Amino acid sequence: MPLNQYFKGKFHKKGFTLKMRSSASEKSQNGFTFKTHSVTSEKSRMGFTLKSRLVKANSRGFTLIELLIVVAIIAILTGIGATRYQEVIRRGRDAQRKSDLRSVATALEQYYGDRSAYPIEDPGVPGGLYCFSTTTSLLWGTNNFECDFGSGLIVFSGTLPEDPQINSGHTQYYYEARDVTDTNGCTGNACQRYILAANLENDKDPEIVAACLTTGGAPPIVYNFCVHNP
Repeated sequence: MPLNQYFKGKFHKKGFTLKMRSSASEKSQNGFTFKTHSVTSEKSRMGFTLKSRLVKANSRGFTLIELLIVVAIIAILTGIGATRYQEVIRRGRDAQRKSDLRSVATALEQYYGDRSAYPIEDPGVPGGLYCFSTTTSLLWGTNNFECDFGSGLIVFSGTLPEDPQINSGHTQYYYEARDVTDTNGCTGNACQRYILAANLENDKDPEIVAACLTTGGAPPIVYNFCVHNP
């Protein structure tokens, strides 16, 4: 009797039903299939192992080298941003310097229209202005540009501006009166020309003129931005 019929009969008598699962992978001589570890189950086990290793690798975090690279990139970007910011600030201060000198130049033309000459240089403060007939000093950042020539006070402008970085050691604005031969040291009505000077911080500014004015002090100050009379 075939073995399967034998087992079927035995278990049927006792109220059991034998259910055999067949597989095309292995067959015995009696026609039975015995379940073994299949390739699929092995792949599943191997796949689970591989997945576990990937999860473990992904959860390990950053290495020291990766962190150092990130920190270096952040430092470089921060440095570039700070440099650009400082450049914008310098350009803003230079724009203020240009505006200050041009506003003073306008006031000087008003003075010339009233006196037919420009103010002389302050004999006590290099670079300052001086109301010639009234011996009144006009200091940058301190005095209004106003003079009394005996017929009442004449106001040419408000407080003379000062360099925006004067408190940080930057050079102060400078005024120099000149005669018709462009020589400084003129007095009275001989002052028919002038130069206003400042130092710009942005060395790439297209209006910079190297050494447009060099003072006669000790040590001399070299200015790179000047405004002349028309």
